[in-house]
Amino acid sequence: MTAGELFTNYGMVMIEFLFELYVFLFMLASKLNRKRRFWLRTVGSTAAVLAASIGVAAFYTAFGETTWGRVLVYIVLFGMVFAQGLFMFGENKQTVLFCSAAAYAVQNLVYNVYLLQYFLGKLIGIYDFGSGALGVFLFRLMYYAVFGALATAAWFIGLKRMSRKLPIERLDYGIFIVAVFILVVSVVLCSVEDIYFTRAGIDINQPRVEADALFALRTASIVMNAVCCIAILLIMYKTLEQRGLQRDVEQLRHAIRQSEQQYRISKDTIDMINIKCHDIKYKLDAAIKDGASPGSVADLRKSIAIYDSNIETGNKLLNVLFTEKSLYCEQHGITLSCMIDGARLSFMDDGDLYCLFGNIADNALEAVTKLTERERRVIDIVVRAKDDMVIVSAENFYIGNAELSDGLPVTTKTDKSNHGFGMASMRMIVRKYGGEMIIDTDGDIFKLTILFPAANPR
Repeated sequence: MTAGELFTNYGMVMIEFLFELYVFLFMLASKLNRKRRFWLRTVGSTAAVLAASIGVAAFYTAFGETTWGRVLVYIVLFGMVFAQGLFMFGENKQTVLFCSAAAYAVQNLVYNVYLLQYFLGKLIGIYDFGSGALGVFLFRLMYYAVFGALATAAWFIGLKRMSRKLPIERLDYGIFIVAVFILVVSVVLCSVEDIYFTRAGIDINQPRVEADALFALRTASIVMNAVCCIAILLIMYKTLEQRGLQRDVEQLRHAIRQSEQQYRISKDTIDMINIKCHDIKYKLDAAIKDGASPGSVADLRKSIAIYDSNIETGNKLLNVLFTEKSLYCEQHGITLSCMIDGARLSFMDDGDLYCLFGNIADNALEAVTKLTERERRVIDIVVRAKDDMVIVSAENFYIGNAELSDGLPVTTKTDKSNHGFGMASMRMIVRKYGGEMIIDTDGDIFKLTILFPAANPR
C-alpha cells in the first residue's frame, strides 16, 4: 500500500476520529484551568498527535487490519489525547483522564447514533447520493451536518452540566473502573463491528436473507454500543454529582466546626469584657470617694454600660452570641431586637445552634450595613413556641433583589464556588432536626422563618 493510499484509507479516518474527539474534549474542558501559552501548546501538540496518527495507521496496516489491531489503535489514540490534555490543562491527572474518557464515550455515542440514522435512511432511500465526486461531497456534507446537530444536542443535554462540575479533586475509583471497563467493551464492540461487517460487504438494498440478517445484526450491535456509551456517561455524571455533594457536605461541616470554635472564642472575649467592666466600676466608685467630678464619672459609666450589657435568652450559648452581635450593632448604628426563648431550643447541639443563629445574624448584619438610613438599619429576631411548633423568625430591611434558587438566595459575591454555603448549612441543620426553612420577601423586607416540631424534633 502506497503512502497516498494509506493516508486516504486510514489516515483521514483517524484524523476525523481525533477531530470529533477534540470537539467533545474541549466542550468538557471549557471550565478547566489552562496552562500558560495554551493556544501555542494546543496547536503544537495537535500537530504532533495528527502526525503520529499517520504512523499509527501504518502500524495498523502492518499489523494485519485485525480486530485487536483496531482496538490497539483506539487505545493508542486515546492515550495520545490524554497526554495532550495533561500538556494543555493545568489540572490533575484524574480530571484530565475523566474528561478524555467522557469525550471518547460521547464521540462513540454520536458516531453510533449517526450510523443508526444513516442505515435507516439508506433503507428508506433518502441517502442515495450516487457515485462520483458529487456523491462523495454530498455524503461528507450530510455526515458533518448530522455530526454538528448531534454534538450540539450532546452539549445541551449533558455536557454543559458535566463541564460545570469539573474539575474533580478526588474520584470514586470503584465507579470509575466500572466506567472504564464499559468503555473497553464499547471499543471492542466498535472494532468488531468495523472489521467484520465491513468485510461482509452488506448491501441492504439486496433482498437477500443473508443481507437482512447481517443488517439486523449490525443494527443490534450499533444500538448495544450506543447503550454502553450512555451507561458510561450516566455513571460519570453521577460520579461528578456525588463528588460535588461530598464537597458541599465537607464545607458545611467545616463551617459548623468553625462556628463551634468561634463560640468558644466569643465566650472567652465576652467573659473578659465583663470582668474588666466590673473592675472599672469598682475603681470609679473609689474615684468618687476621692472627689472625682460626678459628671465625668457619669459619662464614664455610660460608656462602660455599653460593654456591660448582657442579652438574656435563656440559653448560655445564645447569650454569648447575641451579646457579641449587640456590641457590633451599637458601634455601627444598628438596632438589634431580640425576643428569644432560648430554652425552646435545648434540643439542638451547641455547634448546630451557634452555626444556625450565627448565620442568621451575620446575613442580616451584612444586609443592613449596606443601608444608609439609620431608621432602616433594624434587625428583629424572635424565637417562640406556638401550638406544637417552635418558630424562629428574623426580619431585616435590605437593598437590591433577592434572587432565589432552590428556595435559597443566590450569593451576590463574585466567587460563587466558595460562597453561598451559609444558607445551605442553615437548611441542612434545620432539616437535621425535622424542621423546615422558608425565605420570603415583602417589598424591601427580607423574612426568614424556621419551623421546628416541638415534640421529638429529631
